[in-house]
Amino acid sequence: MRMKRQYIYQIYYDDVTRGGIDPQFLPLDNVRNERPDWREYWPMRNFLLNNALDEDAHYGFFSPKFGLKTGLSGKTVAEFIDANDADVYLFTPFVEQASFFLNPFEHGEANHPGLMAAAQQFVAALGVQVDLRMLVCDYNTTVYSNYFVARPAFWRKWLQWGESLFAMAEAGEAPLSAALNATADYHQQVGAVAQKVFIMERLVTLVLLFNQFSTKAFDPFAITRCGISASYLDHEMRVANALKMAFLNTRDNRYVESFMQFRNAVMASLR
Repeated sequence: MRMKRQYIYQIYYDDVTRGGIDPQFLPLDNVRNERPDWREYWPMRNFLLNNALDEDAHYGFFSPKFGLKTGLSGKTVAEFIDANDADVYLFTPFVEQASFFLNPFEHGEANHPGLMAAAQQFVAALGVQVDLRMLVCDYNTTVYSNYFVARPAFWRKWLQWGESLFAMAEAGEAPLSAALNATADYHQQVGAVAQKVFIMERLVTLVLLFNQFSTKAFDPFAITRCGISASYLDHEMRVANALKMAFLNTRDNRYVESFMQFRNAVMASLR
């Protein structure tokens, strides 16, 4: 079997993060970090705007915390890509979040209030007709932290929408710009982060849902979990995901209603 050409970059910001790059990955320099308000999008954007991509290869851009957040080595990632055929490979941690939220935007709103409204304004300006509150995502379309590897065709669409987000956020005092640049708490070590960053991290889900790209997700139950009570409810997580898959296969809203009832009952049982 011919090994796939893979160019998976790991972003570094200083000597410490450069020293932590997985030996299987390539270093991507962001030491100057000219726009920290855009976080990982800035070095990813610079690379994609300034480099010609090999059409037969797969590309990825991981943060310094990829190994910590996923528990996966670069060798494991490379072997998974070589063993499977897809346009986009997903390495999404925290299976409990992918299971018990209807979609990554609902998850984002729960953690960063205001995200849903800002994201809805963004997709409307983009011309995408969707109610993000009712978007249904299973393990094949749920992605966090830009932990995915994809063909150039996918990256071109992702960058097109990313540049639209960039332009809207940079557009001065416009209401949408203000919503995208509004900050939300992240965690103590980082502080406040603009909503545009959390929306950017969810662009991959939108591109997957509204374009024809095949995906292959690494077993989410074999990746790092949050460690909260819900993290160990494997049966319940599989049921929740199956209900979402049933809706996606049938478009019968009763499956979404069943998911909501089931999810809410599981969450109530943990309180």
